[in-house]
Amino acid sequence: TYELGASLKVNANVTGYAKYGTGYKGGGYSAAANAIAFNPETNTNMEIGLKGNYLGGALQANLAGFHMKYKNLQVNQAVGAVVLVTNAARATINGFEAELKIRPVQAFRVDLNASWLDARFDDFFSRDDSRPTFLPDTKIINGIPVQGIDLEDNRLPTAPKYAVSAGAYYDISIDSGLVTVVGRYDWKSRVYFNEFNTRLSSQKAIGKLNLFLRYTSNDQRWNASLFALNVTDKQVKENVTVVSALIGSLGVARYQPARQFGLSLGYRY
Repeated sequence: TYELGASLKVNANVTGYAKYGTGYKGGGYSAAANAIAFNPETNTNMEIGLKGNYLGGALQANLAGFHMKYKNLQVNQAVGAVVLVTNAARATINGFEAELKIRPVQAFRVDLNASWLDARFDDFFSRDDSRPTFLPDTKIINGIPVQGIDLEDNRLPTAPKYAVSAGAYYDISIDSGLVTVVGRYDWKSRVYFNEFNTRLSSQKAIGKLNLFLRYTSNDQRWNASLFALNVTDKQVKENVTVVSALIGSLGVARYQPARQFGLSLGYRY
């Protein structure tokens, strides 16, 4: 793999950049009897962006747009009674990201992040063994009629269209160190966990609130934190695998933790 890039200093506070890079993910075999080997996955990525500091350093703004192309994208697929890795033909991801850091006063700062992602298959024809009553299409591949589903324009798994996160930090100086009060909120639009974009195998748009109270000693050796995670106790799916119709087409879900409270204490030698 390789990456080429260039940057341009627009003025003392603003820098623009552009880069082009490639990626590679090796092929292999799924852990199932008689599984067909899957091919390596490759991609290319073009990105342009601006990084700047404004208002005497009180505002930092970073903007980036990118265009990514995948070949032989590797995806998990239920075939019969097992889940295998298979290759999608091609996929394209276009996206835009914005990051703002605001510090109106020394003790208080806010981080804001937002992204838009259009991640879709360009060419992918595949079977879905989890839906026995679904009427498949027929496509001629290498002169052989193959039954399956045309997934062109379906969204890629685990790629939300929109994502927003915000964090607020307030520092309080005390004799022995620094106490920081933190609140973070993270929100994502609907996420699909498989290439077929079924509602069963997805997580609807949802957000989570996390709160922290952190302490760091003046010598940077001692640190402690009180935390409350997923404060509003949202039920959030981490992943859903829909198994084959041979064993009931069940949606096997893994969930993120419910509301959590905790304390951590650390010492650096």
